[in-house]
Amino acid sequence: MFINKGAMFGLDARIALAIFGALSVISGAALYGVIRDVKITAAYTEMQEIVKASEQYLLDTNSYLPQYSTSSQYLYSADLIKNTQNAPGWNGPYLPYEWQDVRNFKTNFSGLNVRIYRYKKDNWDTDESVKPPLCDGSDACYEYLLIDGFDEDTSNYLKDLFDGMDKKFDNSDGPSDGIVRKRAYDETTNHNIYFQGVARPGQ
Repeated sequence: MFINKGAMFGLDARIALAIFGALSVISGAALYGVIRDVKITAAYTEMQEIVKASEQYLLDTNSYLPQYSTSSQYLYSADLIKNTQNAPGWNGPYLPYEWQDVRNFKTNFSGLNVRIYRYKKDNWDTDESVKPPLCDGSDACYEYLLIDGFDEDTSNYLKDLFDGMDKKFDNSDGPSDGIVRKRAYDETTNHNIYFQGVARPGQ
């Protein structure tokens, strides 16, 4: 019986290529998952370090980060890097980041800016377009690190980052509860992550 060895070889080669191709896709997907998990963990850890820096600032100065103005929930966030308000006992810099201005500093993860606000811990609206509730003395307040998405690429990155951190570290409790929260002020360019930090008085 005549066997077309060339044809069989061609078929075997195509099968082998298909198998290797499938394996490479599987391996690529697994690798992507590992890389994503590393980024999520690194970002979460970095936020924790910022919270620890604010705690150390409180211990050293016996005061919380000062408010930017009496009517604002902004804090002098960058005083964790530079003592702009001349706080007695300041022993920083508390973070190895790039100083931007008195309200902002640039982190290492994706070079995003961080600002720190005071907000209520409870009663965040389930509608993500509603801003966090301001401190008014009636409920527990915390510092919240704000990382904002200023364009579509950054917002997509933050949406994915939040989803990963919420699932891995925050019991998948959604954007309005837990340590990690999210607001979405529009569909594409303004998704913000909020990370709960130091507890502080409501007023």
